[in-house]
Amino acid sequence: RTVTNLHESTLAQLQQYVEQGGVLVMRANAGRRCIERPADDWVLLRRLGFAAPNGEIDKERVLQAAPVPGGIFAAGARPFQLRHIVRVAPPQDAHTEAYFDGDPQRPALSWKAIGRGRVVVLWAENLFPPTQGNALTPDEPVLRDLAVWAGIPLQMQATNPRFWMNLLRRKNSDTYYGLVHRPTVYPGENAETGTAQWVLPAGDYTVTELISGKTLGSMPAQELATQGIPLSLQTGEVAIFRFVPQGKGQ
Repeated sequence: RTVTNLHESTLAQLQQYVEQGGVLVMRANAGRRCIERPADDWVLLRRLGFAAPNGEIDKERVLQAAPVPGGIFAAGARPFQLRHIVRVAPPQDAHTEAYFDGDPQRPALSWKAIGRGRVVVLWAENLFPPTQGNALTPDEPVLRDLAVWAGIPLQMQATNPRFWMNLLRRKNSDTYYGLVHRPTVYPGENAETGTAQWVLPAGDYTVTELISGKTLGSMPAQELATQGIPLSLQTGEVAIFRFVPQGKGQ
């Protein structure tokens, strides 16, 4: 949920974070109001150098955003959906990386440099994740793309954007657990297939899928990161893998 009301001190901290080299990704209405200055509007946007929107948020609209390849998005990036649209003109001194319905006068995602850092603005209140977007074709995994663009190394990823993943390490142990879930959004669909990949410390691991109890044998970390494990999941189905370093207990 977007926090729309922030204290002046929090707004100042966010600005300082960016100016000192951080990357801030925000929905347009984040920090819209300052608690100490309730009459001011679109406070965080304006503080970070963006012009205030032209009007109120369109609460009823869901629009498709078309990525522009070559910056944040790679060639072949899929469209994605945003809801509760904020209408703005193309921001000055900013890079716009996606447009609503491909219209260059209707920005959907923009960013600009602030000090040593960067601010990314989604011009809407809500972003549909790939698991909840288009019923036929998954939406572009926008937050994953932004993480890569910001220089954050991904510890896990899937070739199918509809797979929700997590990676945990057992406390006081070198054993890891990888979870892959296909959320129940469109019941009755066919099984989704894809490959799940995890980045683990160098070494060989004994891999077991815990729900089925099936042991997949020994796999090196490099293979888990580059080739991964192929999966086929029905809606609502989960796979949980345990990765135990060779020569160590569970």
